[in-house]
Amino acid sequence: MVEIRERDTHLVAYRERNVLLTDSTPFNWGFAHASLVREAPWNARLPAIPHIGIAFNLRSPTLVTRMMGDHDDTDAAWLHPHQFSVLPSDTEVHWHIDGKPDTLLLYVHRQVFDEVSATIFNTDPATIDLLPRLAYADPLLASLCLEFVQALNQPSLVYDTKYMQLVTTQFASCLIKNHSNLTLRALSCDTHPSGEKVERAKAFMKQNLGLNISLDAIADAAGMSTFHFIREFKSLNQVTPYQYLLKMRVDTARRLLRQQRYTLAEIALECGFSTQSHFTHVFKKMTGLTPKAYRLSH
Repeated sequence: MVEIRERDTHLVAYRERNVLLTDSTPFNWGFAHASLVREAPWNARLPAIPHIGIAFNLRSPTLVTRMMGDHDDTDAAWLHPHQFSVLPSDTEVHWHIDGKPDTLLLYVHRQVFDEVSATIFNTDPATIDLLPRLAYADPLLASLCLEFVQALNQPSLVYDTKYMQLVTTQFASCLIKNHSNLTLRALSCDTHPSGEKVERAKAFMKQNLGLNISLDAIADAAGMSTFHFIREFKSLNQVTPYQYLLKMRVDTARRLLRQQRYTLAEIALECGFSTQSHFTHVFKKMTGLTPKAYRLSH
């Protein structure tokens, strides 16, 4: 049974001086959890969780700073009303909120997201990654978020469980269509002169995941100079090739850990990590858990 509860979210409402205004707990939706939070300035590292989440600003422009997983770059932006930021799944993220916004925090169960990927987009859910949007505007997504706000503030027969399940499906569809690597694949191949070359590089990385492949070798597979490849890859994917490769390795490791058939050393080797200690270090940095702890929790 699909079920996401308050305990399965980041519990932002209970951090420092934040105040929970209302949430969806009384409605027992299961497929999603929504809360309205009056935030005060706070600074914390949020753990990795499997579900898909966004923070949607309802009031008061706020400076937001984010550092993801093993990424060396720190991103900062002003989050204005009716803009959103993605709360990346399966990734430990450090956030600093420097303002006092009213925020809709919306989490969709991973199974709902996967079903939409498979049934509506005919795409393997394991290949879909949300883009790390920060302070981004999308009128359609905003209108769906406001439906959740209305459901929380003015519950009625209009906002019954079946209706909100439909809204949630539309919400997940909008994220995948407009804010995932599926979007980038379509755009890069159709409108970007280097798009096909970058896709070839991704395929090369996937095929050689267990090998110690160099950046020069990946660039050669794309038919580009290393300097030009790095620039074009980051422009299209918002992460460097090395960061993308690490994420691919960790995602593969998560899948193998859930299967319970392989030792940690075998998984490290299969995923291209030079040593088991290197595997553990990278995995914990990106997910917040050691490989052993992740296996025990799944």
